[in-house]
Amino acid sequence: MPERAPSVLYLVVPGLLDRVAGWQADFGDVGHYPALEWLLARADAGQEQGAGVEAVLCALFGVHGPVPAGALRRLALTGRRDPGRWMCMDPVHLEAGMKDLVLTDPGQLHLQTEEARALVGRINAYLADDALQVEATTADCWHLCLPESMPTPDTVSLSRVSGRPINAFLPAGGDARFWHRRLNELQMLLFDAPENRAREARGLPTVNSVWPWGAGGLPGTVHAPFSRIYCDDPLVAGLAWCADLSAAPLPDTAEPVLAGSGTRLVCLDTLSGDVARDDLEAWQAGMEGLEAAWFAPLRRALGSSALRHLRVYSTCGPVFDLVPGARWRLWRRVRPLAAFAP
Repeated sequence: MPERAPSVLYLVVPGLLDRVAGWQADFGDVGHYPALEWLLARADAGQEQGAGVEAVLCALFGVHGPVPAGALRRLALTGRRDPGRWMCMDPVHLEAGMKDLVLTDPGQLHLQTEEARALVGRINAYLADDALQVEATTADCWHLCLPESMPTPDTVSLSRVSGRPINAFLPAGGDARFWHRRLNELQMLLFDAPENRAREARGLPTVNSVWPWGAGGLPGTVHAPFSRIYCDDPLVAGLAWCADLSAAPLPDTAEPVLAGSGTRLVCLDTLSGDVARDDLEAWQAGMEGLEAAWFAPLRRALGSSALRHLRVYSTCGPVFDLVPGARWRLWRRVRPLAAFAP
C-alpha cells in the first residue's frame, strides 16, 4: 500500500480573537471553550497577524504586498481571467456614530440582484465622465476596472472596516482626494435613490455608499502547498484557481477534512459577522458550534495519523503552531481564551 502523506492542517479562523480582550474587559467573561483552550495552551505562538484575513490568506499562497482582492474575487465569481487592475467597490451602509460614520458590510444588507443592478446603473451614469464603470458581479460583490492612467489607490480591506468608524481607513495615496470626493458625491447620489426609499419602506438598511478596496491585477505566480482547500470565500477560490487547484465547500464538521491526507487549508469564516456587529451573544453561540464541530475533533485527532501538524491563524493575533508532540506538553496550563488575545 502507498504510504499515507503526512496530515497537516492550516486552519484560518477570522474573528476568533478580534474583540475578545474588549469583551472580556466590558463583560467579564467571553465563555469557555475547553478543546480550543487546550489546543492554544499547547501551541507555540508565532508572529502576530495584523493585516487582516485577506493578507493572511494571500501570504499562504505566496502572494505578498497589497492584496489584489478585486481581481482574485472576480476571477472566482466569473471564471474569466480579464486583464487590468480590478478593485472591489462593494455596496455598504454608513450610519452616523458619535464622531464618525460606521460601516455595515454587504453581508448584512440582504441586497437583491435587481436592486444592485439598478443602483450600479445610477452610479455608472454619474461616473461616466471619469471613464469608470462599476460591475455588479453579484448582488453584494461589485467591481471596477481602473483605467491605465489612474494610480492604484492605497485602500483598507472591507473586513478590517466593517462595524468600525471609517475616517481612519479612507483611501490614501496620490489620488486620495479624488476618491474622497467621489465617495461623498456617490453618497449624495444614493441618498434619495428610489431603490433606497423602497428598502427603507421595507425596514431594510439603505445602500448609501460603496467601499473601494483590494485594487490590483491577478498575481503572476501563486504557490500553494495544499492538496485540498475548504472554503466558501471567493478570494480563496480565486487564489486556488491561480494555483491550478479547486476549493471545496466548507463542510459542517472537521470529520471530512480529517479523513483526507496531505496538507489542507480550511477557512472557518463563521465569526467575522458577529465581530463586525459587536454581537457577543451571537459570537458565543458560533464559538460553541465550532467547539463541538471543529475544535474538539481536532484535539482528539492531534498527533494521530489523521492530524500530525496543526497551524491556527486567528488573523488578529499570533499564529498557533501545534507539532505532533504538542499533546504531551502536560505542563502547559489551560488558560481562558482572553489570555491569548492581542
